[in-house]
Amino acid sequence: ATRQVNGLLDKAMIRNKTILVDLQRMFDTADSTKSGTLSLQEIMSMYSRHLWQLRPSQTGASKNMTMEELKAGDPEEFAREVIQAMDIKGDEKVTYSEFMAYSLGRRKHEVLLHLYDLSNGAARSISPWLIGRELEGVWHTGVVVYGKEYYYSKDTVYADAGDTSFGKPTRIVRLGYTLWRQDELH
Repeated sequence: ATRQVNGLLDKAMIRNKTILVDLQRMFDTADSTKSGTLSLQEIMSMYSRHLWQLRPSQTGASKNMTMEELKAGDPEEFAREVIQAMDIKGDEKVTYSEFMAYSLGRRKHEVLLHLYDLSNGAARSISPWLIGRELEGVWHTGVVVYGKEYYYSKDTVYADAGDTSFGKPTRIVRLGYTLWRQDELH
């Protein structure tokens, strides 16, 4: 994530020489405990004091609210939107890296693991006879991100999520989030 953020900063600094200083100041002002992470309370404080006007977006560009929108809105709601948009680890906090990545245009994309039991449940009953112990299944997996499912079949291929020749996934495991864009993957 740090390498991605540094690359984005390099590009952003060509367009706006003070962006790093501005973003650093914005984060440091909010980080009242100097912990390197922003809590819900710290973010709420920024909105309550009308120091942040950012209205985050999960997919596209965020927008700045007018002072009227900021005064009429709920600081807790705004803070929760920030955490929802920026928190990659799911710890209800925003780290400096998460803040910078979001501020420089990165958006998080959920990553899932689809597991398919190729035996359709038969592995449980047959495996003790064949190998002397019970297997839960004979697994094939696919990684799902950007609405696509990536899996290996002689080569790495992809299809619409859940629309592969393996049928419906037996299990779905949430792996977390990525900041990589689809065009960087393929």
